[in-house]
Amino acid sequence: MATDRSFVAVLLAVLLSGIPAQATPIRVGSKSDTEGSILAELIAQLLERTGEAPVERSGNLGGTMIAMAALDAQSVDVMPEYSGTLAHFVLHQPNLSDFATIARETTARGYVVSPPLGFDNTYALGMREERARALGIRRISDVARFPALRAGFSPEFYSGEFGWPGVRRAYGFDLINVRSLAHGIAYDALTSGAVDVIDLYTTDAQISALRLVTLDDERGVLSHYYGLVIARRGFERDHPRSWAAIQSLGGRLTQARMIELNRQSELAHRPFRDIARDALPMLGFGAPREGGATNARQPAAATTAQRFADVRRRLWPLTLEHLWLVFASLFASVLLGLPLGVAASRSPLLGHLVLSAAGVVQTIPSVALL
Repeated sequence: MATDRSFVAVLLAVLLSGIPAQATPIRVGSKSDTEGSILAELIAQLLERTGEAPVERSGNLGGTMIAMAALDAQSVDVMPEYSGTLAHFVLHQPNLSDFATIARETTARGYVVSPPLGFDNTYALGMREERARALGIRRISDVARFPALRAGFSPEFYSGEFGWPGVRRAYGFDLINVRSLAHGIAYDALTSGAVDVIDLYTTDAQISALRLVTLDDERGVLSHYYGLVIARRGFERDHPRSWAAIQSLGGRLTQARMIELNRQSELAHRPFRDIARDALPMLGFGAPREGGATNARQPAAATTAQRFADVRRRLWPLTLEHLWLVFASLFASVLLGLPLGVAASRSPLLGHLVLSAAGVVQTIPSVALL
């Protein structure tokens, strides 16, 4: 019997040794916005050209905190980001605007940061051109003369210290009619006359298309948001050619070019893949070889030792994360369940209500799982 088992083990080893191992893919993430999705696709296609590893796309990750959590958990390896976002959400220094300092301190926290891509997607206050001209408004301070102006701000700008609260405090005025609106809806509200002032990004394609003006921030309250690429710890070591390709993007995406790429998506409704494919030659990377990115040089097969090393590297952090999630949910359940159980045992009416509620919850699978 032992001989048979040894023979089977050797046979399996021989068979498996002939199967080429796939290199660990590079996962490019992006948040749920147009510009980030364009940049992520641009990065993905650029990395596919290097042929260092397969490339996977992980789009629509949601907001900043979710995207950064995915990067920390190594669910994604690299994604586009902004200097202002890192200053606010990673470094917790909202007044920090010097890119060199932001990059150095972000790197000290275990990330890898590329040089600036070349554009500054800063927050600004915007109005319709004819409305601003009629009221004589050119600067943010001019808005103080018209407290009855209606404003519609995106949720992050409306509540974040880097947005409306900071502007209101620095300029010493307030508006009596301010509401929170999704970014895309705010443009519709502005053009229809439902609001007079909105927040916008300085690379938005709608600024020129809708004939909007951005108000001068003469006190420099609104932070700069230089486009960049952020990667997980060790990415430059694991994928040196890919990281070199990302660094070569530095300075190539000017303000005008980024606005044009946004216009192609938001106004011309072109797919992200087509926009990125046509943008790479414009940025100086040349046309893809015959057959596109898929014709790039295939990466060398990873050895079995490399595969096991990758598994070991990811296994312990993911195990700890899993244990923490289980402990947190179990602790919350015990904290809630024990007092309810004791109280229910002493009160028949409460016991009936608790059991009825538990029965209802268990009939809805998604709620029961939660």
